[in-house]
Amino acid sequence: MRRAQLIGLVGIVVASGLWATPAVGQEMEDGNQLLRECRYFVTEDVATISNFGSAMRCGGLVKGVWQTGQVYSTLTGGNLCTPDGATTSQMIRVVVKFLEENPERLHRPEVFLVTMALADAFPCSP
Repeated sequence: MRRAQLIGLVGIVVASGLWATPAVGQEMEDGNQLLRECRYFVTEDVATISNFGSAMRCGGLVKGVWQTGQVYSTLTGGNLCTPDGATTSQMIRVVVKFLEENPERLHRPEVFLVTMALADAFPCSP
């Protein structure tokens, strides 16, 4: 059942992220790009406009996936239960850690990877 809930959560999050689909001819970002962008946020290396934009893109993506996952879990009894008081910065650090520890998955779409990182770090108690 847990696997079915995770698949459902990924589907909802992916569907909710379609508004951010790149223009025709561009590919969805993968974990390699996401890791690069989120590292700017974590290291506070936002001295350039490019780094700042990348860091904010990471923050927005992670926060959007996180909030969507919380809503889905609340409505369905799903498997993402973040603690009270958790912050977007904390979620980004969780995502960076997951990406660094799973380089074999970096080819996957970024929304999928953020979902997996958060569900892995904050599963609901059985």
